[in-house]
Amino acid sequence: MGRVFRNWAHNVAFEAERYVRPKSVEELSDVVRSAKQLRVVGRGHSFNRALDCRDTVVSLEHMKRVLHVDRDAGTVTVEAGMRLSELNERLEREGLSISSPGDVDYQSIGGLISTASHGSNLSFCSLSDFVRKLTIVDGEGRVRELSASDGSLFRAASVGIGLCGVVQAVTLACEPLFHLRKIQSVVSLDEAFEKVARHAAKAEPGHLELWYFPFTDRVFMIEKERIAPAESKGISLMSRISLVLIENYTLQAVLELCALVPRLVPRLMSLLAKLAGGPPESDVAYRIYRTARLFRAIDCEVAVPFESAREAIERLKRCVEAHAKRSDRRYYLHCPVNVRFVAPSHQGLLNPAFGRRTCYVDVSTYPRFKGHEGLFEDFERELAELGGRPHWGKVFATNPLSRYPSDNVRQFREARRELDPGEKFVNPFLRERLPELF
Repeated sequence: MGRVFRNWAHNVAFEAERYVRPKSVEELSDVVRSAKQLRVVGRGHSFNRALDCRDTVVSLEHMKRVLHVDRDAGTVTVEAGMRLSELNERLEREGLSISSPGDVDYQSIGGLISTASHGSNLSFCSLSDFVRKLTIVDGEGRVRELSASDGSLFRAASVGIGLCGVVQAVTLACEPLFHLRKIQSVVSLDEAFEKVARHAAKAEPGHLELWYFPFTDRVFMIEKERIAPAESKGISLMSRISLVLIENYTLQAVLELCALVPRLVPRLMSLLAKLAGGPPESDVAYRIYRTARLFRAIDCEVAVPFESAREAIERLKRCVEAHAKRSDRRYYLHCPVNVRFVAPSHQGLLNPAFGRRTCYVDVSTYPRFKGHEGLFEDFERELAELGGRPHWGKVFATNPLSRYPSDNVRQFREARRELDPGEKFVNPFLRERLPELF
């Protein structure tokens, strides 16, 4: 009997013959050499079947050491199984910080870079753009160190979707520890995008993200600005309680009610918009960035050119309203929509933000709601017309490779073939969705 693996959202499950947790790079190499097929699952915070593997599943949860800190160079080298939360805490002790980490900090470093996971800051791109060196185990079990001097091999493995080897260790660029102030407000959709335009025109735009409430014209807007350490007051106890109770348990209770009586969703979205917001908060950057996610959800996130951000929201609104009015398979989108912005990527060949300022639009569904598939597919299709590229760790139903530079796809394919000539890291889902890579 094998082991059944379920992802964090419990929307993907499969049985693997072997579930292995190596403790050293030598043991990891042996596992790769002996496997017929192999996928790495990280912390399971992906929502599609790229995880799926019926032979050997590898978890790097026992490989999470800090290997080297170079304060002069401003870099840290860690094993890929380390959680972002663990890295942030270690960096604070070293007086360092990641410039723009994501907000879900229980994910592994290897998983975050392999899927181009990101924060929201037009001065920076995803975490994978901070990668300076990679140590991987290729499809033949060889340990290889890659850096920018390795050209397309490094650029492919930087956002490798698990196809370019097992990432064992990562060297990341850091900066001196800094503090942030978070300012929250609820505004109209027009006001939010006026703010986005002004924000983008700054020389150093910084952090801005939006949460749009479906069936309303209201947006919860979050700005985060750098401040001197002396101005930082720390997050209050009441704010911590609010983070857990209101942003998790209260919202979950609302979603449970909505699942029982879906037609209440529009009214409850209006209520949530009125309850959103709070006083300014300030602390060390990573504490301001992080968000507690205590209930499960399934996400579909698409990256569009920054200039198409407002049009993307308008298309989403039309999709949401159309699905709520259907006579059959009616579905009410019931979670606030997260809208984030990043700088262009120039490193990862398959980074969804490659070559352009980017707006990410993230649609979520609570698992108790059924019938989200139609909305997700329509949303993805509408944004594909704007050049949308799906997040590699989220739900996606179509092949987006035609929306990347063709030379990027070619270089990735050639690098993948060199790093995995026997296609050990390939599974049916990836072969079907992304045939040009094989």
